[in-house]
Amino acid sequence: MSQTPENGLGEAEVDRILEEFLRTTEESIRILQNWSHTEEIDLLEQRLAGVHSDWEELHQFLDETQIEEIIENYANNRLRSQNADGSTLALTSEESPPDVHCETGDATSMTPANAFPGSPVNEQHEFPSPGPSGLQQGLGRNQSRQSINKGDHRNFKIVKENSVDYKNLKAAQKDTYLVLNKPPNDPAHQKQWIIDTFNEILLYFLNSTETNPGDRVQLDITSQSNPEQPLFITPRRGDQLSVETIFSRLEKVLNSNKKFLLAGPLKVKFSVVRFPVGFGNFNKSIRWTWSFDDYCRKTKGIISISNKDTLCLARAIVVAIGFVNRENSPESHKLFKKISRKDRADHQRTKAIELCRTLGINLDNGATLEHVHAFQDGLPDYTITVFGDRSGRKVIFEGPPSTDNHPRKHIDLLFENEHYVPITSLTSAFQSSYYCRKCRLPYSSPLGHYCPQGCSACKSVESCDKNQRRIFCNYCNRTFLGQQCFYRHFEPYTIDGKSICDSIIKCKQCCKVYLAKKREKNKHFCEEMRCLVCNKYVQRGHRCFIQPIKNNSEERTGFMFVFFDLEATQSKPGDKPGEFLHEPNLLVARTYCVRCLGDVDLIGSCAECGERERVFRGFTCVEDFLTFLQRPRKGIKQIVCLSHYGSGYDNVFILKKMISEKHWNPKIISNG
Repeated sequence: MSQTPENGLGEAEVDRILEEFLRTTEESIRILQNWSHTEEIDLLEQRLAGVHSDWEELHQFLDETQIEEIIENYANNRLRSQNADGSTLALTSEESPPDVHCETGDATSMTPANAFPGSPVNEQHEFPSPGPSGLQQGLGRNQSRQSINKGDHRNFKIVKENSVDYKNLKAAQKDTYLVLNKPPNDPAHQKQWIIDTFNEILLYFLNSTETNPGDRVQLDITSQSNPEQPLFITPRRGDQLSVETIFSRLEKVLNSNKKFLLAGPLKVKFSVVRFPVGFGNFNKSIRWTWSFDDYCRKTKGIISISNKDTLCLARAIVVAIGFVNRENSPESHKLFKKISRKDRADHQRTKAIELCRTLGINLDNGATLEHVHAFQDGLPDYTITVFGDRSGRKVIFEGPPSTDNHPRKHIDLLFENEHYVPITSLTSAFQSSYYCRKCRLPYSSPLGHYCPQGCSACKSVESCDKNQRRIFCNYCNRTFLGQQCFYRHFEPYTIDGKSICDSIIKCKQCCKVYLAKKREKNKHFCEEMRCLVCNKYVQRGHRCFIQPIKNNSEERTGFMFVFFDLEATQSKPGDKPGEFLHEPNLLVARTYCVRCLGDVDLIGSCAECGERERVFRGFTCVEDFLTFLQRPRKGIKQIVCLSHYGSGYDNVFILKKMISEKHWNPKIISNG
């Protein structure tokens, strides 16, 4: 020892305090490697509390330089003595912790400006690393990846990090354990140091999680000195998370927790929920069974928006407004033609900018749902509906409905792949004959859907008054709720212009309701039913058996076979030592349709299914193969893919790409 206090604290007491401090430091490093043992955490917190009180007593007799010298000499002597026995500071040979800065101290003020006085210790300890790190061995089942980040951060050091990305929920969470570096001793520079530190921490989390300004973020910082009182930042937009927000919350925490940022590592939990943002043109890397670009171009009822700016939402709204008002006057019809044509994109952009300026909306960073709300508030004569899928069942946003006192026109938009496009026909866009806005459901038959909010008699969207006098129709033999309901069922309803009266018939004898279109060839008979096996209308007691397969090649058209095989390389190390990941880098596929299935020529091409052999090279071969499969083909409605030992190898890579990157939802048929 270089010095012993003269007034009460002996050399043995100094040794005890230093030994306890070093042992606590070692245990904190070990616990950081495996943070799941709650009992060890509680024990560590109790020891830390005792160490801090002893350390404050020791600091009254020794200055900072003397304490650092004592710790250095003590640690070196202990390390040499323990290495002689084959041990390394209570760590086994399999545990190789990262370099850690161990800091402690006491705060003398309650404001962030001087919450970091000179810490007594800022010593960095080096540990030998004969084996794999414990951080690389124990991944939990709910953890997607775990890493030690030794990146160059000026004011802090990352000890341990765990990230989880919930792609289906469009959310992510990052748990990081970090230690702050030693702050400057000069109080005049401490305020700027803490501002720079929090700026650096915020930028690290925002950039590492790829947070957009419109995403919702949440920050939770827990100090090891008092985990019961964390610094919690409530959910807010990404552009609203700032150092000022943290300071205002930090002042409240420091009022009752002076050692908040000083004792041991900090646990920072950063959560982000990604909100849909519409930017410019299509993102070619995200596709469904068809790419969104192909889907918009080939689907009637959708107008494709092609742009390189961030105004796709405003452009889509302008085109949708022009569509619903196109019949008002010849000028309105000409305006819609101008703004909806691709060769008139400049005129569309001009109208979109005018709309944004009129409503005071800025789309420089893309359009979030808050911007959709702003457009809805600025367009009171319209109801904006944003659909989130191609089936019409998922609605992201829906404005106020139309009423008798305030009628509104519908502006329907489809959002996918960070892009907005206008919908001119819901039935065409969602591949159905009818669409119920109340239930958000497409259906193909007049009897295929019963809307609880509508009228079951006249099929009106609005419910008819049940207190009205019933009126019987002699043509369709059905009863209606009042005069308006009765007259409405004579209006055109089906896609071929027929009314409800012509489409839905009720039998007077058996009271069975049936569709007139399905019984045009076969007259209705009472007590009959439709057999699901032979697809015929039969009497009760009918016996039916499995129907034979029709061996007619002309009726078996519309599908294509794809036989493929892939090869993989093993150059990337896996999670365990000595193991390497399989990464596909070559895929060869051959295509056959019904017309060329018996052709023995393996090199030629078919007029219907195209080139016979396809070769995909590189680490994107699986993604390129799926892109090839989802390409629209005339006359091909179904594709059957086969590979040798696909269930045990090839299909694993295909399914992984389908689910994780393509966001498809394949149906798996289990074997057995």
